[in-house]
Amino acid sequence: MQIAASLGALWWFLFTFVTLFKMRARGGPELPKGESFMFYSWKRVYRTTISIRKLSQIYKFLFAWFLLSDGFNT
Repeated sequence: MQIAASLGALWWFLFTFVTLFKMRARGGPELPKGESFMFYSWKRVYRTTISIRKLSQIYKFLFAWFLLSDGFNT
C-alpha cells in the first residue's frame, strides 16, 4: 500500500509540474475588471443553470442523463 501511494504521489507531482510549465495562457477575451477566474466561472454556471430552466426539454434530458450516468457508475 505504501508503494502504491508513493507511486501515485510521484505521478501527480511530476505531471503537475509538466502541466504548470507547458500550459499556454488562457485564450479568448480578457476577464472583466474586478473578476477572478473562480467567481467568474461560478457566475457563468449559475447563469447557465437559470437559462436551462427556461428550456424544459434540455432540463429533462440533463436530469435523465445524470440519473443514467450515476446508475452506470454505481
